[in-house]
Amino acid sequence: MADQKRVRSDRQEAGLAKRVGGRVSKGSGSGWRQRQDVRSTGVLWEMKRTDNTKSISIKVADYAQLRHHALQEGRTPLMHIEIGDKRFVLASEDDFMELTGLEEIGE
Repeated sequence: MADQKRVRSDRQEAGLAKRVGGRVSKGSGSGWRQRQDVRSTGVLWEMKRTDNTKSISIKVADYAQLRHHALQEGRTPLMHIEIGDKRFVLASEDDFMELTGLEEIGE
């Protein structure tokens, strides 16, 4: 069973890397030189996935670690989340505003 999970995670990483023109980090980001899972132009990605079709748990500490590593490299931190066959991207509001060029709308 664990092998199937690894295969699906590897497929998620490779698929995203191809779609965004990036590359998968060696060792799936487990080493100290290349943290997190995928690097693309200006973005550091962390991948989360589950076969559960209803929910996934995202820890604030995981996002904080991603953000820390991304800022060290001068990249924007994004999480790619796969729940069953649905895909989502998680960004902080500040990073989303910067990426999209949107400005805060006054009250």
